[in-house]
Amino acid sequence: MRPGSRLGVLAVIGACVWPVLVVVGTVLEAPDVLVVAICIGLLTLAGLTAALASRHYLLGLFVASFAIFLLSRHLIDLVWPGLNSVDSGLVDWTPALETHVLLSLNLALLGLGTGAVFAGHWLRGWISNGPEGRHGRSTHVVSAVRQVGLIMVAVTTPARLLYVGALALFVREEGFYELYEVSEDSVPVPGFVATLGQMNDVAVMAVLATRPSPRLTWTVLGLYLLDGVASLATLERATFFLNILLVVVYLAYRQATRTPDEPQWLRPWAVLAGVATVPLMAMVSQKVVAQRGRNQGVERGGPVLEFLHAQGVSVNVIAFTQQFADEIPEGRWYSLGPLIEFVRYRLLGVFTGETQLTGNNAERALEGHIFSHTVSYLAIPDVYARGSGYGSSFVAELYVDLGYPGVFLGSIVIGALTAVFTAMLGWGMVPRLLALLMIRQLFFIPRSSFTGFFVNAFDLYNMVALAALAVGAWLFVSYRARDGDPTSGARDVGADRPRTSASLTRVRR
Repeated sequence: MRPGSRLGVLAVIGACVWPVLVVVGTVLEAPDVLVVAICIGLLTLAGLTAALASRHYLLGLFVASFAIFLLSRHLIDLVWPGLNSVDSGLVDWTPALETHVLLSLNLALLGLGTGAVFAGHWLRGWISNGPEGRHGRSTHVVSAVRQVGLIMVAVTTPARLLYVGALALFVREEGFYELYEVSEDSVPVPGFVATLGQMNDVAVMAVLATRPSPRLTWTVLGLYLLDGVASLATLERATFFLNILLVVVYLAYRQATRTPDEPQWLRPWAVLAGVATVPLMAMVSQKVVAQRGRNQGVERGGPVLEFLHAQGVSVNVIAFTQQFADEIPEGRWYSLGPLIEFVRYRLLGVFTGETQLTGNNAERALEGHIFSHTVSYLAIPDVYARGSGYGSSFVAELYVDLGYPGVFLGSIVIGALTAVFTAMLGWGMVPRLLALLMIRQLFFIPRSSFTGFFVNAFDLYNMVALAALAVGAWLFVSYRARDGDPTSGARDVGADRPRTSASLTRVRR
């Protein structure tokens, strides 16, 4: 039996045992059984990912993010109970409450796997058709987008670094948390520089969406990593880790759709080197947190365990959904909160004159639709008033809105999206660009809003950047058409379509 088949069989066995343990642990109100169920669930999804890597590599990466943000404290406590990794300072961890949290997490993982399996099976023909699948783009369109994207990268990357430098200077002089209490006008950098800097993501994704040569790919990815490293100077870690995740996703995509004439994108030594840097990144992350001046705790078993413990705080948000059940406002539809507020204030507000609630205050927390404000106000009111917060979690939002069925059904949607985005990466240049923008934000929703990834991917800055990209590419194509470019009607067989062995033979001859 082939290794992939063995992994598939193990995944099927795990999928049969896993729900049984969830039911037993829930009925007996036994958190230990539910933790074991989570471990089996993680192994099941890992087996599914390994057996069908080209179809489910995004699911595997998302589950890794899910585990770091929502499972790490319970898993650490299972192995090293002496570390007291599951926080008890703000959460009264009774067996009933822990059962609620672990049941929610199990349902979320079950939903993720279910959605990915069904969507991946339905889209299997699209996912397995190589880098471009059934949609093609003419050479001159791809070339135009690449050239405009490179121009935008050349302009927005310095602007981004200047903006990050200005933020870092402000944080150094005023403090990290004070940055969230002032307007953007208080940051000492011209407004147009800040705007250009915020458009950098679209510029980078535009170039990557054209499937450039390895040398150009590594250059653009290097600049993107530089942006992430520079953001650490602002004592903010999200950009750093999201940029790294995007790089990993893109390399996994290029490896999964590698044409015969392309080199290996994920060589074993590079993967091992990346894994070896995890302790260093964890140590740097904790040093960044220490520089903020708040929440400095005791080291728990070294930088890696301390990093996992710190990132795993989002599991408390799920506990708060029951701990503060009587105080959480009803009917706010937190899982759709970012979309509701975008439509209500950004779109309809143009006609109604209604403005968005701002700041960290009771009105924003209890009248708004953003769960991170609500839960932070209820759990840590004093700290919340000073600009800090707990963040949110898509699992918690789905539970507040629709209970346990909502957690399962909403997670099915997310699992299906991992397969849809995998397919979009192979549908063509434009779907690939849109998928890259959303994938970057999707990995953050274990500690963010259910629909936040969509709103953040298509915020005002990104929409302006996409419009500029489209106009610039149209001008390039129009100029070449008027100039009588003979390639204006040619199909792109280099960047957008994989070459078969026969076609490569003909080219060499």
